[in-house]
Amino acid sequence: MNHKMEFFNPVVHEGLNITIRRGLKWDRISKLGDTVSIVKTGSEDVLRTGTIVGLKLCQFSSISEDELAFEHDPECTNKEGALKAMERSYPGFKETEVVTVVSFWI
Repeated sequence: MNHKMEFFNPVVHEGLNITIRRGLKWDRISKLGDTVSIVKTGSEDVLRTGTIVGLKLCQFSSISEDELAFEHDPECTNKEGALKAMERSYPGFKETEVVTVVSFWI
């Protein structure tokens, strides 16, 4: 199955990427091997296509620095940057919230 995935900053790199999404939605609607069409938020133009290779439910605060090294957005490869992006994307976001870490391959 193919899913449209919106990004405020649709920067991705060749190889393994992760994106962090608030809540359970992505864990519920997708499975390993599904494809994601990467689009800029508010656009329908597909910029890249990737394959989901991992799904992890956890509290945001438990995401490791090792995982963040694969964050698609270079400004989010550490906790501080990732938290700022989550707060910008999801007003009222808290570090204790459950998120889905979606790993995808480009």
